[in-house]
Amino acid sequence: MILDKAADRAAGYEIALKRIEYLRKGLRDAELTCKTGSSYSKWRSAIRYAAETEAEFRQRRYRRMWQGNAGSPGSAALLLSWPLEKRDMHPYLEIIRWSRQFQEDFERMIKYRADVEADFICNFGYFAELEQHFGNWPHASRKIPEGGKNAN
Repeated sequence: MILDKAADRAAGYEIALKRIEYLRKGLRDAELTCKTGSSYSKWRSAIRYAAETEAEFRQRRYRRMWQGNAGSPGSAALLLSWPLEKRDMHPYLEIIRWSRQFQEDFERMIKYRADVEADFICNFGYFAELEQHFGNWPHASRKIPEGGKNAN
């Protein structure tokens, strides 16, 4: 990696090594943010796919019912009551999988940001605001306790 090469060449220069470490922390945050964004995008896509699949399934069921394939009222009721679990496609499992992956990635990113926040890599509060507003990520709002000291 280019930062490793830079660190090798900067051996003995304390300021340069600190700057390289600063860049390394920023790069790690960018990697975690991208991974979290990717899992969030896949989760939302799975939700959209499930909704489209559900709509297609209902449309097919409706067509079958009115095309004479469901001749008696009993068979129409049977078609309408057909449980969703009996379908051959299970997009809901993908929703659960990507939801869990997003939560894991999000927690990992938040923990990392909390660990390096004092290094002033970037304005994490602004990032959280953007992620919450545009991406609807579940950032918890944290109020500063009275006196500006940590409550713990």
